[in-house]
Amino acid sequence: MKEAKKSPVVRLKATAKEFNFSKLRADQDNKLANSGETMFLDFQRMNFIINEKEIDKNFIIAFKEGAKDYKNEIFNRDNFDNLSEEGKAFMEPVLKELDQDRLSEVWENHCNSPTVADEKKIDEYRKEFERFYNAGRSSYHLFSKKDYRALAKEIFKEMFRYAGAEVPSNAILEELVTNCNQAGYEAGIFNESHAALSSCSLIPHSPKKALNIYCTDHNHIKVKSDMAMPITTLNNPKEKICDLSSSLEFTLESQDSKNGIIYKEGKLSLTIPEELKNYKDNGKSLFDIIKEYFQKFCVELGFKYETKIQIEHDLGTQIKVNNYLDGTISTIGSDANEEFINLLSKNLREKLLESGVALGGEDVDDIIEVRVSAVMDLLRDYTKLEDNKENRELLISEVADNLGLSTQDKTASEVLMELNSLPSSIKGQVNHNQVQFVVNIFTNLIVEGKSEVYKEKNAINAIDAIHQKIDKAIVEQEKRATNKQDIENDKWTDKIKKQRLSMESHGHLH
Repeated sequence: MKEAKKSPVVRLKATAKEFNFSKLRADQDNKLANSGETMFLDFQRMNFIINEKEIDKNFIIAFKEGAKDYKNEIFNRDNFDNLSEEGKAFMEPVLKELDQDRLSEVWENHCNSPTVADEKKIDEYRKEFERFYNAGRSSYHLFSKKDYRALAKEIFKEMFRYAGAEVPSNAILEELVTNCNQAGYEAGIFNESHAALSSCSLIPHSPKKALNIYCTDHNHIKVKSDMAMPITTLNNPKEKICDLSSSLEFTLESQDSKNGIIYKEGKLSLTIPEELKNYKDNGKSLFDIIKEYFQKFCVELGFKYETKIQIEHDLGTQIKVNNYLDGTISTIGSDANEEFINLLSKNLREKLLESGVALGGEDVDDIIEVRVSAVMDLLRDYTKLEDNKENRELLISEVADNLGLSTQDKTASEVLMELNSLPSSIKGQVNHNQVQFVVNIFTNLIVEGKSEVYKEKNAINAIDAIHQKIDKAIVEQEKRATNKQDIENDKWTDKIKKQRLSMESHGHLH
């Protein structure tokens, strides 16, 4: 039985268009990270998802096994390159037979492992397993030289190919090899969190890590790094209190003619769970301590000083937490939210299995988890928009567009009727039937979303295309709010100036 998700007390967020990510990169004197060895080892310690396809760690193991030098008493493969052409022609079939025997041994070990599920021991799965093994065999010379950097690049390439994604430029691959590991992107957040928590005698332990990469084209990838750090007390390090979750997002951009990499469109968030709300250090709440470290870290990342740090809920001496409305679909922790997730997961499973959609060897549960999470992120962001006609029509039109419908289409009146209730269903009090309406719509979007529509918008799927529009609307809304505040500030400045001039003119009369 799955553990119920608990409501967060506070979520800190910061965004920046352009910034310096040097603090998230591995140190230049970190030999293991810069040699690629850290990345080579971390492939099996992290969960990678590329263009929404989870990378099976067994395939990484197969690659590494293939790359290992095969040695026996008769012949060492290291000497193959030194043979004459006649010698190579003679030894090639011998080596091929040795390789085949080695593959059988590796596959047998895989099948005999008690941790490997039965569906990963069938012939269809073996084909992909063998492909990764053979790709590793092509890199045996790199393993023999312990060229971990080049090996890590080859593993990344195979991962992108497996996901059906375009392989990024060499400059992006080089950046990932150095920094896409516990010495790079993961280190900064963990270190800052450790410093904040230690003030209250709390310890963060080795986190669960998931790395989502979206490759939009050869020169652009979006990276989303999620970590969940188990927290314990100093006195009882074996009993977990909760998880402290963080999320880091950014875009990596390279230019064909240059080796330089640009980091942009950064987002950083940290979610503090309810279990930590009562911890204090000399009367200062843990929340305030974490907030200070978070702000400091944002500055170190190169976020400008005036970057707005968004606090979704507030903690202080008297805790003020937004009420969770039981009927609101997109509210984290609500009953309706759990009902929505369960219904969407159930409907999506049935639709995927019934429709005969090619799963590409992916596990259905993994697909559902990724897609449902994407829907929840979209709905959560939509609730940040003001409830007005423009934003209601935005959501309806984007959903209709990605379903290949027209809001004037009389033949799809039933679907369009559901669309018309969509914005209010997400934002207001909803009953079971309304939740089912929304579930139906998003199930259809996931399975039947029009690729010709979302690809034109450089999105990876229909949900991503709609989310991009919602994100843009949020940015525009924040700009309007900032401009409005600036105008109000100017008005007050003018009033103060006039008052000051009036006082000065009266002063001359005395």
